[in-house]
Amino acid sequence: MSRLPSLKALHVFHLTASLGSMARAAERLSVSQSSVSRFIGLLEDELGTPLFVRRDGLSLTPAGRALAGPLAEAFAAMERGVRQARSPGAVLRVKVPPSLGLRWLLRQSDVPRHVRFHPRWNAMTPDDDAFDVGITYGLGSWPASQAVPVLAERLLPVCTPAWLAAHGPIGSAAQLAGLPLIHADDTGDDWQRWITAWLGAPVALEPDITVDTLDAAVQLALLGRGVAMADPLLVREELARGALVPAHPRAYASGEHYHLVHRLPDRDDPRVAALLAWLRARLAADAPDQAVPG
Repeated sequence: MSRLPSLKALHVFHLTASLGSMARAAERLSVSQSSVSRFIGLLEDELGTPLFVRRDGLSLTPAGRALAGPLAEAFAAMERGVRQARSPGAVLRVKVPPSLGLRWLLRQSDVPRHVRFHPRWNAMTPDDDAFDVGITYGLGSWPASQAVPVLAERLLPVCTPAWLAAHGPIGSAAQLAGLPLIHADDTGDDWQRWITAWLGAPVALEPDITVDTLDAAVQLALLGRGVAMADPLLVREELARGALVPAHPRAYASGEHYHLVHRLPDRDDPRVAALLAWLRARLAADAPDQAVPG
């Protein structure tokens, strides 16, 4: 039997072929795009034939298509085998949004012993082979059969006591145009969801201070830079100690949910059931008006 190419090179090719992009494969593997290109180049040299057409995007050559199909079946079979061999008490690695992980999940002291939370910038998707279980903001591409809503997001504008004393509470739509509003995205969707729930319709706003995460928005609010929109659960400690206060008395449901999602073939996996039960118990204690009943 002839020697097979390295499993790493085959895996890199498999991901690139299935995702249709070296950049996306590199992101999935947490390596540089040049590293992905190098692995594929080495594999092509070893096989003596090109696997991709690198012109106007990336497409498979006939040899690439001949290799991609069997590899997809082989890696799927390996994944099934690993799952079947894994002990029921094995550690469950759970991919979570950074703000939810850092501001709530990783601050809990009674997490089930088999659960490890891993905050990651990119949301978990059904083809994310690095994790079996995750928590996502919104459903995204997940089918309802593999997703369970656990937390209904609520939004509350928050600021420092000094900022509130200097500017006063938010009382009208006209007032918003003159305030430094901190947005946790480039579009201002967080503020628009709250405004729509408050006033019944969106208000034209020009995003002033924009950052990439809720955690960054909260940090700017703590520095007195303006008003951030936050889920009360994720700023509960700052609100409890008075570092932040509401800039408006009402929190409103945004209409978005956090979901527990899983790629496991057995939706009744006892590890997932234990995680779900723990999440619901903790949310019932910390955010009873946001917990989604089972």
